[in-house]
Amino acid sequence: MLLCNWRQRSDKRSLMGRTPQCPSCKAPLAKIPQRKTKCKACGEFVFVKNTPDNRERRLMTQTQADAAEQTWSGHYANQQAARQAQFTQPALSGDRNAVLEMMKCTRNPEERERWYLLLIEMDLAKLAKRGVRSVQLSGARLCPACEPLNQTIISTSSSARAVIPENCTCDPKGQLALSGWIKRPDGSGYVDQG
Repeated sequence: MLLCNWRQRSDKRSLMGRTPQCPSCKAPLAKIPQRKTKCKACGEFVFVKNTPDNRERRLMTQTQADAAEQTWSGHYANQQAARQAQFTQPALSGDRNAVLEMMKCTRNPEERERWYLLLIEMDLAKLAKRGVRSVQLSGARLCPACEPLNQTIISTSSSARAVIPENCTCDPKGQLALSGWIKRPDGSGYVDQG
């Protein structure tokens, strides 16, 4: 069985029947470049890139390579915007998985914190609906603002700010987690279920 590198196969297919040439001076190249190389004839760099609209690897000049990078940046920004548009409404409607998706695709720390606060509110409401009245917070590698809250017990009717204080400097925020219910000392059942 013959195995070959997909990049080599792709390059051979894109330049099939043609000799590779420098995109700047059109001088023939000795072999098909696999990565950025310098043309021996003109001294300019030859880049090997592709674009979202044409995934075939091509030889490019510096200007063309910069334009290709800009195209990729725009492509990823459009994907990000589409993903956010897809999950924003379900997240605001209370879909926990949609909130998690929004947290993944959000780069802005303040916006991520808002989604995390919404997630905590949803978790506290879910526990309260089950009849749990209090939960314990736990976390590791906490900032000075969150450290005093570690192992404390809060009510499920508390706001999400009881879990993430305003002056939290944890990176990422939300190192404290709702660790569960408080058990009775003998280990049977839960103290706070009504």
